[in-house]
Amino acid sequence: MPGGLAEVGEPPHNVAEREAWEETGLRVAAKRLVGVFDSRITWSPHSAQTYHLVFLCEQTGGEPALTNETVAYGYFTEEEALALPLHRGHGYRIPYAFKAYKGELEECFFH
Repeated sequence: MPGGLAEVGEPPHNVAEREAWEETGLRVAAKRLVGVFDSRITWSPHSAQTYHLVFLCEQTGGEPALTNETVAYGYFTEEEALALPLHRGHGYRIPYAFKAYKGELEECFFH
């Protein structure tokens, strides 16, 4: 899951679109906010508090590519994605992203 920190004043959907480009070579448009996840609850109760916003995006251009921020790329089923060695917290957020993609998540999730 591409991700990163927002610049001061940068709208959250722009962060999602920029980070996807920087990390995957894909141009995307953020279409829906899937959820807002508090890092203290979802993966690290002892670190600084951050919020992770997960967006459902639509590819608008580009091609998957290695970047200076990635070592590999691919498309995965939910089961395949959860079996990968992922950054802390991704395993918690991935099921919500798949539910939104499949139309099984009616509203934004807050946790």
